Amino acid sequence: MYWNCDFAIVSMIINIILYCFYNRKKFLPLRRNRLFHAIIVTELVAAGVDIVSSVLCEFYRFIPEYLNELICTAFYIIYIQVIVFVFVHTRAFFNVDPKRKGGIYYIPAIVMILLYLSNLYLHFIFSITKENGFAFKPAFNLSVYFSLFYAIVAIVSILRNADKISAEQKFGLVSAWVIIFLGVIYERVNPRLLITNLTVTIAELVLYLIQQNPDLYRDRFNEMYNYRGFEEIAIDLSGRGESFSGLCIEIQNYENMRSVYNGNTIESISSKISDYIVEQFKETDLKFYLSKGMYIILFSDEDEHRDEAAEIVKRFNTPWEIPCGLQEKYYIRVDVTAVYLPRQTWGKDYSQFRDMIFEIFTLFSDEEINKVHVMDDDKKRRIKRRYEVAQAIERALINKSVEVYYQPIYSYEKNKVISAEALARMHDDKLGFIPPDEFISIAEKNGKITELGYQIFEKICAFIRDHDLDKMGLDYIEINLSPIQFRNEKLAERLLEIIDKYKVDPRKLNFEITESAMTDIGRTLRQIEPLKERGISFSMDDYGTGYSNLIAIFKLPFSILKIDKSIVWSHFNRENDMLYDFIKVFRKNGLKVVCEGVETEEMVNELNDMECEFQQGYYYSRPVEESQFLNYIEKINGNRSSVR
Repeated sequence: MYWNCDFAIVSMIINIILYCFYNRKKFLPLRRNRLFHAIIVTELVAAGVDIVSSVLCEFYRFIPEYLNELICTAFYIIYIQVIVFVFVHTRAFFNVDPKRKGGIYYIPAIVMILLYLSNLYLHFIFSITKENGFAFKPAFNLSVYFSLFYAIVAIVSILRNADKISAEQKFGLVSAWVIIFLGVIYERVNPRLLITNLTVTIAELVLYLIQQNPDLYRDRFNEMYNYRGFEEIAIDLSGRGESFSGLCIEIQNYENMRSVYNGNTIESISSKISDYIVEQFKETDLKFYLSKGMYIILFSDEDEHRDEAAEIVKRFNTPWEIPCGLQEKYYIRVDVTAVYLPRQTWGKDYSQFRDMIFEIFTLFSDEEINKVHVMDDDKKRRIKRRYEVAQAIERALINKSVEVYYQPIYSYEKNKVISAEALARMHDDKLGFIPPDEFISIAEKNGKITELGYQIFEKICAFIRDHDLDKMGLDYIEINLSPIQFRNEKLAERLLEIIDKYKVDPRKLNFEITESAMTDIGRTLRQIEPLKERGISFSMDDYGTGYSNLIAIFKLPFSILKIDKSIVWSHFNRENDMLYDFIKVFRKNGLKVVCEGVETEEMVNELNDMECEFQQGYYYSRPVEESQFLNYIEKINGNRSSVR
């Protein structure tokens, strides 16, 4: 029988290249990566032995029978090891430790190895004689059943654990097993074509390109792993039950630095900081650059690294030298916030650490700079709460379950409610009621505020569409816009799309803008202009809590100014007398003035004496859900004397 070993030769060449290329690069110290390395080495040996055995079988008349059988048996046993390594590698994606679970799955491999060894004496799987050369025996089909068993078990495991891996990983793993099994079937039908090694090698390439490629887990600009690598390490650590200590470092005002300096400068700064961290922590390979100036270093040893962390942070008290041109250079000071995580901070559950890592950076972002802060139980509890609220926001966005409450704004001159402020409220099935200050702050930090704002605005537009505001005696509904929303250049365009979708009269809308949004008047004006052209009016909200000045206020097309309750309460607590002057100045310049936080009849009477026409607060009504608001409006605007 002629043996065509061309495919085995190709397999061997590819595995040599893959071995050299894979080892040249730094890959994550994961169990599945070590297994992938073992697959490459074992398959390389298997292909080599397959080539040798096929050549020897060609010259079976001149080669001792026992030597031929021994080499062929060695190939089949090595091939069994390849299949087992691929199987264990697959299970490693699900954090299954072979020492603790699934030992029964290796029984077929052990049995097959024993059968091949016994075949040296019994010759019931294959035989090699000087008369007939290599001959298959009926029991040889066991090798097909062996491969089929592992392929089926592996694919079933992949499907059962689909929630633990990405769609990309699922596709790659299933494809690899299908390719391997098809190769076994094809070679059984055409035994002279030694194709099984090549199909295993193709499966290796699929895994490498889709999952194992080290470049997928490395940052493009430095020698650190990226966030994807951090996720994989966290999962692997949890599966292995190991505990680590860690250091989190965040460059302060990273986004502002990007707006001030050009891209090359930022890359130079990040590169220098990354190189410095890599140099200082040579003893650990677990160094990660997540994104936007955020670094994590994990330590697996028992040593305390807090002092080392403090030394690292001291470096940031000195400016960083950045080259500029051929011979010029300049110096940039970079401030950081550092958080040290003691060894038992997260126990052995690093999946929780992975999920909450950005909340750690957020919680400590306002702490003292260039100092190492230590994670404690209280901060861990607060981080966990922030994470749970962030998850609740995700659920609310998916289920569209954010509620809109309305708080009336009363006109003492007209003796009725003339508008209402729409306010977001969240009731979560797991967490219950979440205070708006809490979930809005978190949504602003994690970038969900824009999507949240659109969902709320759609519900407000639906309310206006379904109710005749004129008949209710309401001039408009006030809607809050977060300063974060103004960073989205498509804000005005999207708001107008929603208005058109619900066929709402734009004159029935008034957007409240806080003072924080006025730090960039140019961008704010660009967003306001297309809305103003459609007839939408604007209010300045929470005046007195931000950074604006009178000139900035009058540059923007505000028709209403809302004085924050802190200023109002300060007046009634006799802490200052600015309130009257504020009301007088703004009314004189044509602005309607709303005082917030009105809670007592005394406040109402004095504000009336100050000629503050519009008032909002618990004296009139708390924020209430839609049906209660409608009942309130019917009662108040239908019988105006009942307010007093």
